[in-house]
Amino acid sequence: MRLRGGKKARELLENGVKYAEFRLFDLNPFAPYGIELNDAKFIHYFLLGMLWLEETSGQKEVEIGNRNFTKSHLKIQEQKPLSVRR
Repeated sequence: MRLRGGKKARELLENGVKYAEFRLFDLNPFAPYGIELNDAKFIHYFLLGMLWLEETSGQKEVEIGNRNFTKSHLKIQEQKPLSVRR
């Protein structure tokens, strides 16, 4: 996601966001044009849900996020590497 409204972060704080660009979505390989109506509806409702959620960016939430990231990273490290047989 890219916020548009100024060239510098300070301008966004002072003037606000004019619009948001969503640039990268995985294409649906089964859809002729890469996206279907249900995909677009999901994205629409997901973004609405994110707008309605209360902001929680306290230190406790940051610590929980860091802990969860570390757990998932360690789990990935434990997995055996894939080997290809011919």
